[in-house]
Parts: sequence; C-alpha cells; structure tokens
Amino acid sequence: MTSKVVQAFRKILGTLRWLGIVSVFLFESIRAQPPAGYYETAHGLTGSDLMAALHQIIDDHTSIPYGSTDEVMRVIDEDQQNPNNLELIYSDFSMDKQLIGSSGSNAWNREHLWPRSARAEWTTPIFTIFGLPTRP
Repeated sequence: MTSKVVQAFRKILGTLRWLGIVSVFLFESIRAQPPAGYYETAHGLTGSDLMAALHQIIDDHTSIPYGSTDEVMRVIDEDQQNPNNLELIYSDFSMDKQLIGSSGSNAWNREHLWPRSARAEWTTPIFTIFGLPTRP
C-alpha cells in the first residue's frame, strides 16, 4: 500500500476508535445516573460545607485491601456467558477465574482502573473498586 492509503486508513481507524470511546462514555453516563435525591443534601452548598456534605454522602463505602481485590474481581468481572470465567478489562478475553498469576498468557492479573502512566500524583492508591462500572 502507498503511504497515502496507509495514512487514510489510520485516520479512519482513529476516527472510528474515537467514536467508539465517545459512545461508551455517552451510554455509560446515561446508564450511570445517581438515584433521585442522592445529592440533595449537597445541593446549593459551596466550599467546606459542600465538601463535608459530599463526604457524608460517600463515607459509608466498604474498603477492600489490595490483597483481596482478586476475590472482588471474580464477582464484578464475571463473564456473563461463562460463570467459571471472568472478563479481562483491557484485553477483552475471558479466562478461568482460578488462573490468577503475575505474568504470562495462561494467567490473569489485577487490572487497574487508571493506569500508573496516566497519574499525576503518586501519594494515593492507584486502584479502586468503587469507581468500576457494573457489568451488564
């Protein structure tokens, strides 16, 4: 192929990828609306009062130690087509839940919601279960 054809092809792929990403965020934002009245206690507040109200809204979460996240992931990332497997977020593969490992193609590893390379601050944990969307 000529370089112009390759460039055009890459541009089309880039546009399709961008449209796909936008679609995911659009549909997730529609689906992920908070329950009615969820932020009612924070409405109209500013500054430290707003921060305190928001903290009060979210402070009843459950903390899970990093060493236990694989147990949680076996539930929240379960493959809907095969309950013995889980869906790997970044690779889009389905793999046996019991094959946890640190490397290689025959094992799965914890995948982070936000990659280390995209972090601006290194003082807070890089993982969270709270922010993961539920699977359909």
